[in-house]
Amino acid sequence: MGKRTYETDIAAMALLYRYQCDGSMMLSYDKIEKFDEVINKNLDGMNSSCGIGVRYEEEPELYFTIVDENGKKYAVMNKTADINKARSYHIGVLPTDIIIASQMPNALEIIGLKLDKGDLKKITFPEVMSLEEVIEKVIESPRKFYIKIAEVLSIEEREYIKTFIEDKSCINCSNMSCNVNHLVDNDHISCVSWDNKEMIGRQKVLSSDHRS
Repeated sequence: MGKRTYETDIAAMALLYRYQCDGSMMLSYDKIEKFDEVINKNLDGMNSSCGIGVRYEEEPELYFTIVDENGKKYAVMNKTADINKARSYHIGVLPTDIIIASQMPNALEIIGLKLDKGDLKKITFPEVMSLEEVIEKVIESPRKFYIKIAEVLSIEEREYIKTFIEDKSCINCSNMSCNVNHLVDNDHISCVSWDNKEMIGRQKVLSSDHRS
């Protein structure tokens, strides 16, 4: 079947669902349109015959839209909006099938939510330990580890990696045979003698800038 929802209702529904969960008042329009699309697909999958009939889709009081400098569109809730009125107007009048379709996992996940024992909850992701934190925990001597990494690299790769290290200085240079006090270009040391195997190894392991 064709589209059976009004865009303003679905935008308001998405905003109200999220506001209920975490108080957020803005949502990208791309997500709203995808949310609307999935709701209609869910209705088709339910073999629902519901329809909302003819209704004048007036300018919503609940939210307004903005476009950022990159052309991305957002729906933003009015701070003075009557939440109860909006909920009644945009959600309360909808057929039960549309509410059910909107609260299916594939629809809710688009707007970052899930249904937990009948209650809407924000999807949270476990805290991810960084690679550097993992190395600090499992490697007995991270400093020696990074040095060994640098030592197995070719001279050409070490020199290439050096170009990505911004905080080079005479203070952290480990080239004991260098007799140059300092050579600075645009606030960054450009001395060709600069070397620090630990920093080079750390850059190789932790940065994605130079990875193929």
